[in-house]
Amino acid sequence: MLHNSCRPNFFIVGAAKCGTTSLANYLSQHPDVYMPELKEPKFFSVPDNRFPHNGNGGMIADAKVVKTQTDYELLFYSAKDYRARGEASVDYLYFQGVPKRIKEYNTCAKIIIILRNPAQRAFSAYLHMIRDGWERLSFEDALEEEARRKALNWEFFWFYKELGLYASQVERYFKCFGPDQVHVILFEDLQKNALKVVQDVFKFLSVDSTFVPDVSIKFNVSGLPRKKWLHNLFNRRNLLKSSIKLFLPKSFRKDLNRRITNKNLEKIRMGTETYKLLAELYQKDVINLQSIIRRDLTTWLPSAHSE
Repeated sequence: MLHNSCRPNFFIVGAAKCGTTSLANYLSQHPDVYMPELKEPKFFSVPDNRFPHNGNGGMIADAKVVKTQTDYELLFYSAKDYRARGEASVDYLYFQGVPKRIKEYNTCAKIIIILRNPAQRAFSAYLHMIRDGWERLSFEDALEEEARRKALNWEFFWFYKELGLYASQVERYFKCFGPDQVHVILFEDLQKNALKVVQDVFKFLSVDSTFVPDVSIKFNVSGLPRKKWLHNLFNRRNLLKSSIKLFLPKSFRKDLNRRITNKNLEKIRMGTETYKLLAELYQKDVINLQSIIRRDLTTWLPSAHSE
């Protein structure tokens, strides 16, 4: 069992498609913050899942899950010299049993939650699946299929609507850890002033908050590939990618991949009527969430977008 000096002591628990990948990359630049290369080990959500998952890409997602404590702690074996040690598994916010398991593992763990307008989050998740070639339905049809997909044990990421019902998910962490150990970020704030948001997190983690990371790059961006062949070339296994590994450093390859992939993505908008229906669906939950996190979320409400 890993000594307490190496165990993770902070967790970015979600929500999915709210900027968690960008935040994890910004935090990892700090000389006193350790994060493993595997972004989403999903170790603490394993008991909440039924493996294997069905649906498009389910087996691929399952293959990356770290299922034993030994394998999980190996991710942090070299972390003892770091003051803050963490990971980012976005399904931790959704699954009910996770807060208790994390608390039992590390009572002093600090929890970071990023939230986004839930209707926009749902559409971004949909575009993510379109981008990677897994989703074949229209957004509206995919929303209709959600209950059936859940019943058929598809992976959590497919629950476009349900993942945005944040209030009960966030409340579980506040009840389990208390407000002093939970730090909530809004995606809009990360977009407007990423440096301030990241330095506030550094302060929350009790590391030097004056450190300035490079926050110029956005990670894991969703969108519709303009050229599918180019997206597949850089994001799926192929002979060219395997050959390039022999000649180019990993950091350079990842940066090149990210830049070309992002430039090739086209932003498309959700239909107005679909947005209105989702905003109405989330209205009560958003109002409840406001009182939990003590933030003004009126821009997420249907009235903010009425004509």
